[in-house]
Amino acid sequence: MPSHTNFYRKYRPVTFAEIIGQEKVVSILKNTIMQNKLHHAYLFSGSQGVGKTSTARILACAANCLENKLGEMCQKCESCQNNQKFFHDIIEIDAASHNGVDQIRSLQEQSMIMPATSRYKIFIIDEVHMLSKSAFNAFLKILEEPPKHVLFILATTEINKIPATILSRCQRFHFQRVSLKAMEVFLQKVAKKELLSFDRQALTTIANYSQGCVRDALNVLEQIAFSNLNHQIAASDVINYFGFLDQKTQIYFLNLLFLQEKNNVEKMISNFTKSGINFANLTMHLLELLKNQLFYKINNQPLTVELVEISSLKVINTQELQKVIDIIFHTFAYFRYQMKPQLIFEIMCLNILVLLQKPSSKTDSKSLSYSSTTTSASTIVKTSSIFLDKNPCQIHINDLLKVLHEKKLHLFSTIKVRWKALDQYLLTQRFQPLARLFQTSHLITCSTNVILIKTNNETIRNQINNSQNIRVMKEFSQEWLGKEYTFFALTQDELYNLKLNYHKR
Repeated sequence: MPSHTNFYRKYRPVTFAEIIGQEKVVSILKNTIMQNKLHHAYLFSGSQGVGKTSTARILACAANCLENKLGEMCQKCESCQNNQKFFHDIIEIDAASHNGVDQIRSLQEQSMIMPATSRYKIFIIDEVHMLSKSAFNAFLKILEEPPKHVLFILATTEINKIPATILSRCQRFHFQRVSLKAMEVFLQKVAKKELLSFDRQALTTIANYSQGCVRDALNVLEQIAFSNLNHQIAASDVINYFGFLDQKTQIYFLNLLFLQEKNNVEKMISNFTKSGINFANLTMHLLELLKNQLFYKINNQPLTVELVEISSLKVINTQELQKVIDIIFHTFAYFRYQMKPQLIFEIMCLNILVLLQKPSSKTDSKSLSYSSTTTSASTIVKTSSIFLDKNPCQIHINDLLKVLHEKKLHLFSTIKVRWKALDQYLLTQRFQPLARLFQTSHLITCSTNVILIKTNNETIRNQINNSQNIRVMKEFSQEWLGKEYTFFALTQDELYNLKLNYHKR
């Protein structure tokens, strides 16, 4: 009985015509082969699963093909038959596990040997960014002046890690993520060949999930296909299998948040947990919906027909919507930590509910003059006790506005450089607690003697603004930044209100 071949291997392209979503790259490569004007080094960059390595292999075979027509390999000549079996003239190297100087020296020795039966000896180096610095230096010489019979094809997912000296010696091609439409058409062809029963919406859901990665799409298609063979697989099956929510439910949940239906929000989160919903994916989808909602508010029309329901929602204004997006955006980063996803999601929802909570009618109208939420910037600032220089007084909003107005760019640039040297103080006994606080904060601006920073939560803000820490902080700033500074911390919302106040004035 023949062994099963995974879809992503079975449907790996073997000719240029089979590569999907990279038409511009394919066109250029075929033209260079047709005109016999191959460059000695190519660099393919792009995200995972978009065809970089497959294209490198096809290019290598096509370059050595004895009877290539229109830049495509014939797959019949002796060279094509040998090279498709990874003959001696095409050498593939995984830089992730062969990233040292010795491997590069071995490559240099192999490059001096003439090809056995083909026109070129071709080296495909996958994940080339994994090479060590010394290996890159050793590789540079052979890449700069290779023998005429040698071609290099480099592939990477992180082009920013490639030295400029290497980049300048290669022809670079960036591989785009495959479009949703192209992915749907490809999955339909695969499903038809495999006699799989998927409705079109199910394939659209898989294509959306894959985010332009063909390998991920094929893996998901295969996984779901064998999960239930008794009936046609619908979009709801795909959604349930991966713990996703359909868009209508997502919109309904957002409506509950915007309408301050706290009890119903809590019940829905409880149901999400029981259903095994993936909270990280749900957060990402909510973020995308709100992006489309913001687009609607700006342009007065939805991006797609499916978003008409959320686009008609008028509960929150544009400023509040931007702040909600900001809360969700910053929350999404916490899912990578070893914490309960449900807890992170619940805290995010509570933050949104607090943000959108409307002030009572008894609130003095003057206290709302500079605020779009429940608290004015002046009130926020006055409640934090801190001393300026030697004057035992609270920082007033005017003092902070003055910091924004009198920001010193030259000082700020120096402080930004020194801010990166915080790690060295984590080992000191006296300044370790302060270094930890500042490490979790973000530098905003500075004046001659005040530094304004943003914190992720009120606990850190209160610790930094504690008047009892003033003396130690000044000693710390003297040693760390070379000058005594007073630090003042604000949360994201407080900083937003402060800037709003500044622009209004």
